[in-house]
Amino acid sequence: MFNPLEFTPEFIEDVGIKKGEKVDYAIMDNNEPTILIECKPVNEQLTNHVSQLFRYYGTSSSKFGILTNGIEYRFFTDLEQPNKMDTKPFLVYNLLELKDHQIKEIFKFTKENFNVENISSSAYELKYVNLIKNYLKEQMESPSDDFVKYILNNVYDGVKIKTVIDRFNSTVKHTLNVMINERVTDKLNAALNTSGESKVKIKEDVLDDIQEKEETKKKDEKLVVTTPEELESYAIIKVLSADIIDVKRVFYRDNRSYFNILIDDNIRK
Repeated sequence: MFNPLEFTPEFIEDVGIKKGEKVDYAIMDNNEPTILIECKPVNEQLTNHVSQLFRYYGTSSSKFGILTNGIEYRFFTDLEQPNKMDTKPFLVYNLLELKDHQIKEIFKFTKENFNVENISSSAYELKYVNLIKNYLKEQMESPSDDFVKYILNNVYDGVKIKTVIDRFNSTVKHTLNVMINERVTDKLNAALNTSGESKVKIKEDVLDDIQEKEETKKKDEKLVVTTPEELESYAIIKVLSADIIDVKRVFYRDNRSYFNILIDDNIRK
């Protein structure tokens, strides 16, 4: 940020007949702006300021625009029409509520990893995954008439008049929530059912000093109580790691003073 060849505050960007318009910050590459950043006060709602960034974007060679109030960040590009910034961001995150998949996308914007083509290729799917997710979330909370009617077209043979749609609105909402709860429950149960015995045999080739100390406590094994909270934490870990490793490799081992969740039944993992 201290290199003026890479980072320029108050970057001048002429907009139409307006001359000397300034973007708060521009990240430069080969003397050309590649990312424009418009900043607002921390308590400001960003939705009201998209048009300002939109104007700057259209007259520059920048590929990405960022609108932020310091807590929420919205990333824009031109997926719909070349050189015309989309009105909807392809990435939105809140610094106070960062999620792992968002961190992965933010990492692409680090200096060492920045590649316009790579980011653009993933931005399309990222944008519409978020839009679809937000739409479904809205329908779960308050199904629209069109959404209820679409569901009824596949399950209800009668005429879909307004009174019928209204009557099924709460049914559709309830069904969506039941379906999601069932899927979560099934995954948790599957994780627990594949756990095997709660006490697993320790392999001699992976014993270390910590394991030996644990072995000395086995005479007090009757005092070890595996609580529902510990089992729940174990199930959650298995569900979260299912996309990364085979859940059969995940074990747990309870002790009097702590609860271990292990990979390959190895105390080092």
